[in-house]
Amino acid sequence: MIFIREFTDFFCESITHTILLAIRSKTNIHKSKAKDKSATFSTNLENTGKQSVAGRGRSCSEGETSPHHHKLTKGMNAEYSNINSYDSIQVHGGSGYMLEYACQRLYRDARITSIYEGTTQLQVVAALPHITTGTYTSMLDELEAAAVAPEFESLKARAKAMDDKFKAAIDYVKAAENNEFLDLCSRRLYEMAGNCVMAQLLIRDASANAELFGKSAKVYLNLAEAEVMKHSNFIMGMTAEQIADYKA
Repeated sequence: MIFIREFTDFFCESITHTILLAIRSKTNIHKSKAKDKSATFSTNLENTGKQSVAGRGRSCSEGETSPHHHKLTKGMNAEYSNINSYDSIQVHGGSGYMLEYACQRLYRDARITSIYEGTTQLQVVAALPHITTGTYTSMLDELEAAAVAPEFESLKARAKAMDDKFKAAIDYVKAAENNEFLDLCSRRLYEMAGNCVMAQLLIRDASANAELFGKSAKVYLNLAEAEVMKHSNFIMGMTAEQIADYKA
């Protein structure tokens, strides 16, 4: 359970940073012009960022995490930082590209997070053995077994269906017994793991505090569900024979 809290803290830390700097940036764009993009951006991230504040103080007293857990956390955190800062620029329009606005610096800062301390690709390579040997599926089994408040049981069922797709994708790739096929699918398996775990964590925390986490759980599950479906469709539609088409 130590990893669960740490994962939540580290995963959300850069999201919170993104939100705060984006909000503090001055903007002259009209609210009506940015309404659609801004609504998606803030709804997906603002409440999720609260999780860093809520859980940060508890993690240190619970002990240290295992190194392989950090592989998943660092890579997913970095990629979400890039997505969030990209959206921050987009919300501000042309003004966001100017040096006078904080979001342009945030965009450059976020970009390096997926490079230093091991690129995201290296995080995938380091996490892959733990994906194929069941480290993260065991984590999901533990989360699935936990009871939730009645109002979140439907979300729990949807998250369980996501987990099943992730587990089926792992079994399918392993059954091919082809390392090149595993390499081709590895990034998608990695992102499926991150999305499944984060969805379960948010549902668990929403069950404990619906006011703080309920909206985040619902919105994030919509995103995670679509991402897991996308990766599942790719993996389950692939065969080892198709690898040649991806080679130069």
